[in-house]
Amino acid sequence: MAALEHKSATNVVGRLTAYAFSLAIFVALDLHAAKAGELTKEYTDCINRTSSNSDWDDCGVAEINRQEARLNSAWQKALLLFDGTDQTSRDAKASLIEEERLWIKWKDAACKFYYPSKPGDASEGWAGREGEVLHAPGCKAAIISERATFLEDLVIDRQ
Repeated sequence: MAALEHKSATNVVGRLTAYAFSLAIFVALDLHAAKAGELTKEYTDCINRTSSNSDWDDCGVAEINRQEARLNSAWQKALLLFDGTDQTSRDAKASLIEEERLWIKWKDAACKFYYPSKPGDASEGWAGREGEVLHAPGCKAAIISERATFLEDLVIDRQ
């Protein structure tokens, strides 16, 4: 009887441990998903407290600058991961640098559909002036945020 009670208690503890582990993984993945592409509270606050296109444009430029600073910091840390002198490290570093160059080309081309085809046509552009000053900077900042998160996670995974 005591052996049966011990086995039952062991099964409960095992199931609870597995459940807790699964929950921890789910929470970690969920936090990562929320972090990637997320814009800062400063940006949201700026947009919410202003009401003009000019102000929203300033909010967007500031957010892009914040995300670029985060990206540059993450890039410098990621690059240090490949400072080894062996051929594998050199090849991996070269691959990462090439990937970053391609990503920069993509980032620079992304979100352009929000902008008018020629200056002065904002009201006739696909998304209008609000699209140009609200959606385009948010789109660009989210793309930069996603890449920064990727590089930050790369560094965390290698530590």
